[in-house]
Amino acid sequence: MNETPLEVSEFETYDGYGVRGCGVSVPISREDADEGYLQFDYRFTAYDGADVVAETASPQSIDADSSRDLSAQFEDLDPCTEATRITLELWNAQEVDHEDGAVDGEITTTPEAEEVFVVEDHEFDESECRVSADTANESDEQITGVIEIVMYGAGATDVDGAQTESSSFDVDLEPGEERSFNAGSRICAELESYELRLDVE
Repeated sequence: MNETPLEVSEFETYDGYGVRGCGVSVPISREDADEGYLQFDYRFTAYDGADVVAETASPQSIDADSSRDLSAQFEDLDPCTEATRITLELWNAQEVDHEDGAVDGEITTTPEAEEVFVVEDHEFDESECRVSADTANESDEQITGVIEIVMYGAGATDVDGAQTESSSFDVDLEPGEERSFNAGSRICAELESYELRLDVE
C-alpha cells in the first residue's frame, strides 16, 4: 500500500552481516517539485501465510527531489525465509516547513539534577524528524536518573493527547560519563517546540 507521492523500488532482504535476524531495505525517492520535507509513516510487516510474525513502524521524512532507503531489522525472524512475504505500507504524508529556529527547545532540571545530570547539546533534526540530546554526569558519583523528551504540537502546552508526544529514558551514568538520546516524532508537521526534563534519584 502506498498512499504517498513517493516512488518505491524493489525490496532487498539479507541475513547475517553480524546482526541477529532478518534485515529488509527498500529504496524510495521523491520526485515532485514541492520544496521542503515530506513527513510520512511507514510500516514493514512480515507474514507466514496469513499470520503476522514481525512488524515495525516509524515516522520518517524526505527532502524534495531526493532518495533514501527505508530499512527494518526483524530480530525474531531468522533467517528471512521464515517469512512467506514482507510488505511495506506508506501513508499519512504531510508537508513539513519549519523555518530556521521555528522549533524551540528548552531544558527543565529538578533541584536534585542541577549541575549533576546536564544537557551538553540538543537539537531538532528536521530531516530525521527527531530530537536529540547529549547528556553527561558532571558529578563525582554514579547517578541514576531519567530524561524525558516532550514534543509539543500546535497549541499544546502540556502532555495532553494527540498534539503532544513524550519519550522517557532511564539513565545510569558513571562520573564524567556521557550519553546521547534520540526521540522521533509523529507530529513533525505540527511540531512547534520540545522540552527536555531531567531528574535524578
